[in-house]
Amino acid sequence: IQATDRGLELCIESDRLLMQEVRRTKTMVKRICHAGFLEVVIPIVINDVVVHCLWVGKLRLKPFTDEEISHLAKQCNVDAELIYQYASNVRIVSEHEATKLIQLYQYIAELLKSDIEYHMQLDKMEEQMVELERRRALAEMAMEVAHHFNNMLCAIVGFTEILLAEERDEDKREKLMSILNVSEQAATVIRKVQNFAFTGEHKPDTVHVATLIQEALDHIQPLIEQSKGKIKIELQLQQLTPGASLLECDANALRNALVDILANAIEAMPEGGTLSINMREKDGWFIIEITDTGVGMSEAVCKRAIEPFFSTKGPSRYGMGLSAAYGVVKRHGGNLEIESIEGQGTKVKMMLPYRSIK
Repeated sequence: IQATDRGLELCIESDRLLMQEVRRTKTMVKRICHAGFLEVVIPIVINDVVVHCLWVGKLRLKPFTDEEISHLAKQCNVDAELIYQYASNVRIVSEHEATKLIQLYQYIAELLKSDIEYHMQLDKMEEQMVELERRRALAEMAMEVAHHFNNMLCAIVGFTEILLAEERDEDKREKLMSILNVSEQAATVIRKVQNFAFTGEHKPDTVHVATLIQEALDHIQPLIEQSKGKIKIELQLQQLTPGASLLECDANALRNALVDILANAIEAMPEGGTLSINMREKDGWFIIEITDTGVGMSEAVCKRAIEPFFSTKGPSRYGMGLSAAYGVVKRHGGNLEIESIEGQGTKVKMMLPYRSIK
């Protein structure tokens, strides 16, 4: 606000006083303060330039006195002189030096950014190493358990078959058949454990990816029919480049992995929903996405979904579906990613590397 009639008018309207020069404020300050102003802003002027302001407010109801105004004006003069003295001793950098300082600041900022990113990546790598070690330990334990259970199961099945061959009583034969049926279920669980933990070589088959997916869908057809039309299937198979649709793999293991994932998706939609299967290729990878609109999983459950024997479906379930699928995919040099939102659904992304076969 300039020291003009209009400026003074603005000061009065806003209960503020701002003047251009201390030397010309004495009479004006008196007039304004005697008019009842309880606060005042006095500029600190150096060489006709306002460099700062002194603001004083009063809590009491009485206006400023002449003595108080004189003291404030004098204080502003002192402050102005001190500021001028300090300012005259500060070296002003040249444009070239300023550019150098800016470049130095940018360089330091980049270093800090790189250092932060490096430590974030390091932390992520450490987390991945811990997770890999945990899964390796789980795989070793699972393989050991599967080996011993398989030996015991062979004995159970062998003796049961001997008894069944000799038994003529129908009631007893039915009980022996029940033992064999349960043993077959146990053998299925053991095979899933072995699929999760298996680290050996397999004889590769050459199969079409689309055929593999269709065969997996055929396996779960009874589950789809049980939904009585409540589950809708959406199948999207991208047109692949010539030769890329062929995959070298353990076809039986990979088909079973797809069946396990599809079965999990259907079971997650007890009230019905949509099961989407999307296949495409990208940068040398087959990507198969299986998405359901079911109950979904919490973040904590999703993190443990591929652990062997982990299940949220009660004691009657073995918790080996996703863990077995994970083991099969990793054995093929691929990866299995799970994304889920509780109450909205789950997406399982299977990524497999391919070699073009001509």
